[in-house]
Amino acid sequence: LLVIAAGVRLEAKWLPRAMVGSALGGLLVFAWLNPERLIATHNVARYHETGKIDTIYLGTLSADAAPVLVELPRELRECAMMDLRYRLVDKSWQSWNLSRAEAAPLVQPVPDDCWKDRYEM
Repeated sequence: LLVIAAGVRLEAKWLPRAMVGSALGGLLVFAWLNPERLIATHNVARYHETGKIDTIYLGTLSADAAPVLVELPRELRECAMMDLRYRLVDKSWQSWNLSRAEAAPLVQPVPDDCWKDRYEM
């Protein structure tokens, strides 16, 4: 739309700044929406309705999903957070972020049946 507006006006001095501003605005909105937490919220709500959930898929989500995953029953929560437990191991200051810091105390030990479900063909 910005390029079309620049073409209609036959002037585009403002276009680079507008493009950078709209990209930055889009990035901020995307970060504010927190899509992985949104995905986890919908999956947990669906579990409460149907009783079915894909813990293997939920395990691929980032630490942003952890506060929502704690609403699951213990055995499902532990299986869903199994991979996250290993991704939180890095303790260097360069890798610190707020989502991981909030998720670390929520992660529980992994029960044996999670491994069986994960690798059973």
